[in-house]
Amino acid sequence: MSAFRTLLRKEALQLFRSRSALATATLLPALLLLFAPLAQMATLMDVEQKGWVSVLPAGFRAPRGLEGVERDASVIVRFMMASLVAMGGLVVPAVAASYTMVSERESRTLELLAALPVRVRDVLTAKLAVIFGFSTTVTSVMLALDVAVLWRIEAASVGFGLALFPLLLAALLYSTASALLISLLARDFRTANQLGGALLGPTTVIAVFVLAFGPPGAPSVLALSAIFLAAAVGALYFALRVVTFERLLR
Repeated sequence: MSAFRTLLRKEALQLFRSRSALATATLLPALLLLFAPLAQMATLMDVEQKGWVSVLPAGFRAPRGLEGVERDASVIVRFMMASLVAMGGLVVPAVAASYTMVSERESRTLELLAALPVRVRDVLTAKLAVIFGFSTTVTSVMLALDVAVLWRIEAASVGFGLALFPLLLAALLYSTASALLISLLARDFRTANQLGGALLGPTTVIAVFVLAFGPPGAPSVLALSAIFLAAAVGALYFALRVVTFERLLR
């Protein structure tokens, strides 16, 4: 246990010393979870104050998850909010984890860890625990501010606002677990970015599809959380079954 705590301290120091990793873990969530949602909510307040009417064509039938959008602009705000939460949770830890793990392989410091009396699973668990913990702390604070504003302008129910937090955590967990797989498959940082982008695209499409065509409100958010959680468990299980120091050092 003392060796694992030492690994945790080492990974935390490495993360905070890496300007690129810190910038990724702060600027991206600020854009996706702070500026974009607040801009959406400001637009909603402006629409309500000016009394604008819907410009959707007559006979338009919205997907199940967007029912009522033609008469209530807050519907699209809730949809965009959930979509941005999912995207923020998917992007932030994946890029940060890929950067720290692949760059460490390129600098050959993993070879030093391989010579120590620690298990490879402890090394990877420490890396991912630090990244997940930091990403969760940063993004949760931003999401809490968004939810407070949503409730303040009465654009969402209490249940919907609370459901966004499990969605964020599930997306972060899936992204962190998938970063482990990416680090095992990628030989360099460029390849890691390519694999991460290839994985992010289909996942984002699935998230938008579930939110748009699933049951409206909190149920679709919780359903998407369950999907992310199941995918995270699968990715982590597969990665830990094949991980070795030899695979990390290749």
